Amino acid sequence: MENTQLTKTQSNIIFIIVLLIIAAISWGIFTAIDRSDKKLIKVVTLPSTAKVFINDVASPHDSYITPGTYTIRVEDKGFANAERKVVITEDDTFSVALAPESDDAKKWIQENGEKYGEEYNPQSSINPILVQLPLRNILYTVTAGNEVTKPTDPLMLNVTAFVGYKNAPIDKIRSMGYDPTDYNYKFNSTSPF
Repeated sequence: MENTQLTKTQSNIIFIIVLLIIAAISWGIFTAIDRSDKKLIKVVTLPSTAKVFINDVASPHDSYITPGTYTIRVEDKGFANAERKVVITEDDTFSVALAPESDDAKKWIQENGEKYGEEYNPQSSINPILVQLPLRNILYTVTAGNEVTKPTDPLMLNVTAFVGYKNAPIDKIRSMGYDPTDYNYKFNSTSPF
């Protein structure tokens, strides 16, 4: 009798394990099908508690979406909202540092800004592309210019690119949701040889 009971218990445990394995495999297949032809978009925010909206729909900071044009809006209490139109063609990460408006938000930045290092730059609320710089790839490098300008002047971007590839960084800036005509450029050509 005891031997039969032990066998039933073992059978039940094996059945539950098999059921869990089938559920895990099914979930994996469903996730793979659901995410096929979609791109992973990560929105890193400062403060990290900020809410992310993609085309006015509340979204997690990491979202899988189909390629296309989207409006990403980030907001948090006491901070100025940030909004950017982006063209999604591949997996990408966007960093958004919100500018403090309320006294509480300014206090939060004073108390917490250092632990975020260079992520928080008050200038980034005026020129959000600063959070994304430098842009580096095998063909080009884009950095913020050091020229002192009036706050109302366009940001100067230094572009170093191989001869014949000056449009590549401009196309990347456009795909990140920025208007390339909003900036001044200083081009330096280099040769791969």
